[in-house]
Amino acid sequence: MLGSHAFDWANWAEPRLVLADGSEKKLTDLNWKSASQGWGQTRKNANAGGGEMRVLGRKVEYGIGTHSPSVISFDVPKGAKQFKARGALDDGGTSQGGGDAPASVAFLVYTENPAAVMAKKQQSVPNSGGRSADEALDSLEVHPELEAQLFASEPMIGSPSSIDIDELGRVWVCDVVNYRRNQGKRKGGDKIVILEDTDGDAKADKSTVFYQGNDIDSAHGILVLGDRVIVSAGEEIFSLYDRDGDGKADPDSKEMMFTKISGKQHDHGIHAMHFGPDGR
Repeated sequence: MLGSHAFDWANWAEPRLVLADGSEKKLTDLNWKSASQGWGQTRKNANAGGGEMRVLGRKVEYGIGTHSPSVISFDVPKGAKQFKARGALDDGGTSQGGGDAPASVAFLVYTENPAAVMAKKQQSVPNSGGRSADEALDSLEVHPELEAQLFASEPMIGSPSSIDIDELGRVWVCDVVNYRRNQGKRKGGDKIVILEDTDGDAKADKSTVFYQGNDIDSAHGILVLGDRVIVSAGEEIFSLYDRDGDGKADPDSKEMMFTKISGKQHDHGIHAMHFGPDGR
């Protein structure tokens, strides 16, 4: 089992089982029962993108390439007594421009269904369910001279991927559900939502759906410039307009800016544009 938030192409390098007689069997000689991954495919002797497995420039002799989060399940031969492997980050991920960001990957091995293991752990920990918004706020470490306040939470907003604030103090949010394994879950398409604080208590109390559609599924960027809203979604960057000021995109106002940008349904895809001090 594998989980990560940075440099997320991962390799199980030279994975093998030690059998009862002391001999070793390559795990790549077996077929897995099931395999899941956050992007690409789980592959034998290739990385998640289908290329050669390499770690720090060196070719991996044999192994399994995947992309976090990933779970791979095998039926282990009877009598197997040990598992050996190297866990490593594939060059296909580390070469994507992560800079000096810290890598954070865990390679875990279970002898039973990971979901069952995690369920047992949760049963042993009091109040281990999901946190409320207030509980999540209390868990933040805030500088003594600063204060963190809750502005909006579920069900008003579900999964924000990008925000911008306009000249009226309204918060514009890309609310994303249809991402990767959840593609198609929100049938009407993802949303751009406007959150407002109408009574001045620093909490959102009004929500308006500015736009919804499958053309903004997994939108990763928003920039608000007066009556113009620039959206980065999939392989496109385009503008939507609200010229009558009703808080909703005007019909047929979509204006394409850029297309065919690689990275659709990927965390390294296009993100928000920014308005520069030079007016561009």
